[in-house]
Amino acid sequence: MHSVTVRISSDLGVTQVVKLRLNPSGAQVELLRGYCGTARAAYNILLFQVKANLGQRAAEKTYDIPDADLTPGLSWHKFGLEKLLRANRDTWLPWHAQVPYLVLDRQAHQLAAGLAKWKTGAAHFPRFRKKRGVGAGLVPVTFKETGAGWLTDGGRALALPLSKATRRELGSAAVTALASVPVVKDNRGRRAAKLITGGRGQVQEVTFSFSGGYWWASLRMRVLPAAKTQPTRHPDQSRAAAMGVDAGMGRHFATLAKPLSGVTDEVGHLDAPLFLRRALSDLAVAQRAYKRTTPGSARHAKALARVQQLHGRVAARRETWQQHLAITLTEHASVIGVETLSLRGMARRTRGFRFGRSVADNGFGLFVELLTRQAAKRGAAVVKADRFYPSSKTCSDCGAVKTKLPLSEREYACTACGLRLDRDVNAARNLAALASAGLTRPAGSGIPPGPTGADLVLAA
Repeated sequence: MHSVTVRISSDLGVTQVVKLRLNPSGAQVELLRGYCGTARAAYNILLFQVKANLGQRAAEKTYDIPDADLTPGLSWHKFGLEKLLRANRDTWLPWHAQVPYLVLDRQAHQLAAGLAKWKTGAAHFPRFRKKRGVGAGLVPVTFKETGAGWLTDGGRALALPLSKATRRELGSAAVTALASVPVVKDNRGRRAAKLITGGRGQVQEVTFSFSGGYWWASLRMRVLPAAKTQPTRHPDQSRAAAMGVDAGMGRHFATLAKPLSGVTDEVGHLDAPLFLRRALSDLAVAQRAYKRTTPGSARHAKALARVQQLHGRVAARRETWQQHLAITLTEHASVIGVETLSLRGMARRTRGFRFGRSVADNGFGLFVELLTRQAAKRGAAVVKADRFYPSSKTCSDCGAVKTKLPLSEREYACTACGLRLDRDVNAARNLAALASAGLTRPAGSGIPPGPTGADLVLAA
């Protein structure tokens, strides 16, 4: 096992994430499930204490009790919640000795981050993590040990942290077999192992998770720039200056300001792959079989794994397709304008046009994230329009803005200049113009957004 002795500073290294699929044994699966279950229980217990404390103080205030005499409030700082959990873990989690202490500490830090976001108004109040249901209870667990040698056997195995009590109970021979999880054959693991053994990379943290019926390990690494597995490409001077991408629903995934040969049709529409809709029949069969089983039985676990694998397959195919599309767009444009949509609100829409399944199938939010990552590798920029930017109502020729434009009107007709074209193409052209204007505002300059409300994300 190789141990990193030289720490790579943040100003020298760059961050990379390597995701590996694991092939754990039955004993290792039980161990990982125990870690995830303990993480869920620790998070929920801390959240219960916080809510109980808030409720107690609110009830006391109704009796006109002075603030000085109220029940002392709990500290919402990560170290305060961590101290509270450590002081009461013998009572709340009697089995905590079988779990590494980092599993518990991490939950206190995550709850503190969630409470801080709620306090600033950036998110809702934290909710309890579910125990039952498809994928419920399997909370991802993260270990931050920069000095540990995570990848072993040339990247074919990954170290699994064990508690001191487990090591004393099993002995050295059993610990050696249990603490090494085989990795499914993948070149990414071997490349990451070479970076570590060569002193060019260092693992910052490892997250174990269960998704799509499989166990995964995500390694966040810090590597030297010369050791990038996918080097940053220099911008191509022949590509277009700007491109607009208007999100679509239903049979269209998106619409581009200008058609691309081999990617879109002659108008600029990009057909949606519809991975979820094509898998609905298989999912229906698997879910009916899952409902017919008895919870806790072997057939129940097998049917549940089948449902999870089908969902994981759909998600993997969607991400691969979007990765290829993001690469293609960044190779054809130096700056790309995209929309900022309230996808959750669109999915919950109950009147008029309902987009619930289309939002889930297209995954436009994931595409924007992938597009930003690919742009960073290719010297491009992504400009995100403000959520209330009227890209569909604005004329791309004269700039006139309509007060209303129903979704049933698929053609944009400008009453000022007489322009008539597809409404999605018109919106894509406005996003392309917004992207070009956004480049005039340098990143990090502190200049607030102009009337267009563009949010510039430069990728060097």
